[in-house]
Amino acid sequence: MIPAPAAAVRNIRSVVADRKNYLFPTSIRMNLMTLFYCLFSSLLLWFSFPMFNFQYFAWFAFIPLFFAIEGQTKRRAFWLSYFSGLIFFILALYWLIHVTLTGLIILSCYLAFYFALFGYFFVGFKKRFSRFNILLVIFLSSVWVILEYLRSQLLSGFPWVLLGYSQYLNIKIIQFIDITGSFGLSFLVIFVNLCIFKIIKLSLAKNFKLSFRVSLGLLLIFIAIYGYGVHSVKKYSSQSKTVLDVSLIQGNIPQEKKWASIYRHRIKEIYFDLSRRASEGRPDIIIWPETSYPDYIVDVDKESFSSMIEMVRQVERPILFGAVYQQGDEYFNSAFLIHSAAPNPTIYGGDKSATSVFLRHAQDASKDAERSRSTTLSKPRALVRGASNELT
Repeated sequence: MIPAPAAAVRNIRSVVADRKNYLFPTSIRMNLMTLFYCLFSSLLLWFSFPMFNFQYFAWFAFIPLFFAIEGQTKRRAFWLSYFSGLIFFILALYWLIHVTLTGLIILSCYLAFYFALFGYFFVGFKKRFSRFNILLVIFLSSVWVILEYLRSQLLSGFPWVLLGYSQYLNIKIIQFIDITGSFGLSFLVIFVNLCIFKIIKLSLAKNFKLSFRVSLGLLLIFIAIYGYGVHSVKKYSSQSKTVLDVSLIQGNIPQEKKWASIYRHRIKEIYFDLSRRASEGRPDIIIWPETSYPDYIVDVDKESFSSMIEMVRQVERPILFGAVYQQGDEYFNSAFLIHSAAPNPTIYGGDKSATSVFLRHAQDASKDAERSRSTTLSKPRALVRGASNELT
């Protein structure tokens, strides 16, 4: 026989439990926890990119998502992964809100589908993932890389915030991309996420022997990659090279005013003034930001760059600047280099991927090219900023 006070307490607990299940049924609480795991993955991945630069978060950022979608149907895994990708891209591309809020939402909704497809493939092979299979992990890592490649090419391509980019500060680890490219680095990061996830699953199942073997294999891979990185950095450091002193210019032009015609003249004045101040340190080259020149470049000739040529003559320093190059109905995010204060200044321009060409010509301008085998940009001698309220 249960004493009256004990029975009362038991009844109260039963009522509270029933009330709790009525307000928040178990299925809803599980759904909320699943969404939390997806959100947590998005935040970890976001923190691994600029502006936070916690690059090591990327190596385990997907693990909460894996736990969220494991055991789900392929359809449900698709949409949970979509939700995680949507949150990540909205956060990672937040600055687009200064250009177009609608564009940010539409772009994020599109990019999230690549996350969703990966989640679909992950769950699609969950039966084979019941025991550790290195071929399956390689396959899933390859799926991620293929999706990143497609994202970089389809619909004009969007190769931003690729997974490998999160490791740009991890100098010794990323050296092997001279063989694989940045997609190889993305492969490694997602591969490590999958391996750590499996190590956790094996440990929870008390399969410590296999868990140890997987951990040891992963450690050996990192030792090999790190060793290659140390060797590459040491080899590069021992090479003869010319170091260029650089002055970086940042006009702090608000996005909403950057392309307004009424501000074009003032924007030029801001950058010209900052360039004059930067030239006082006698750098080898002055660099403006991406698309900082406020006019569209239609023809690559001296008339189009008359004001820039005059500026180069004043500061007696080569200037590398970003501009939009218009060719018919197409627009290209381009870069141009003007150097030499002689009567016939030289203009180099084109796709931004040709940066090495610009550096080579800047090196020629400093008259050190004939005795160097490589060119290195030093840390900026000066970062010259404009006030954010200069455009009013």
